[in-house]
Amino acid sequence: MRIGFSSGNSLISRAIKLATRSKASHSYIVFRAAGERLVIHANERGVGCEHYENFKKHATIVAEYELVMNDIEEHVALSYALKQLTKPYDFLAVIGFGWVVLNKMIGIQVKQPFRNRSAYFCSELVITALQAANFPLSHFFDRERTSPEDIIDFLDSHVKAHLVT
Repeated sequence: MRIGFSSGNSLISRAIKLATRSKASHSYIVFRAAGERLVIHANERGVGCEHYENFKKHATIVAEYELVMNDIEEHVALSYALKQLTKPYDFLAVIGFGWVVLNKMIGIQVKQPFRNRSAYFCSELVITALQAANFPLSHFFDRERTSPEDIIDFLDSHVKAHLVT
């Protein structure tokens, strides 16, 4: 299983990259099923799954990390993510996340003002899937305050994650 990060040119993508000082504005999970590589991610259409080759046509890949997980851990992470299919995109949380990031820039830590446990934005889906599988140290992240850049920083220094792209 891989955790990936991409970038786009949409207004929201540019805003995320600017606010988080990151090259990436989106995070996703890559996995194999029936011999095919698939991506599960949360975007403006909600939580969805698509073929990896189709995903690459509309995404600029920034980085991908191969995770060292046993079969059970990978199964738990993927099962969790797949159970979220068709859940809505967490538009309000994205606005609240902007509030969190703005305050972080001036050294103030605030809570996400809009919490919705049945909707996701991209990094929420990725971190909660890792937490479901008890991926080491992932439990330190608050799903509503985690950006793609936070996950990149986490995986860059994690012994069970290897940069492949």
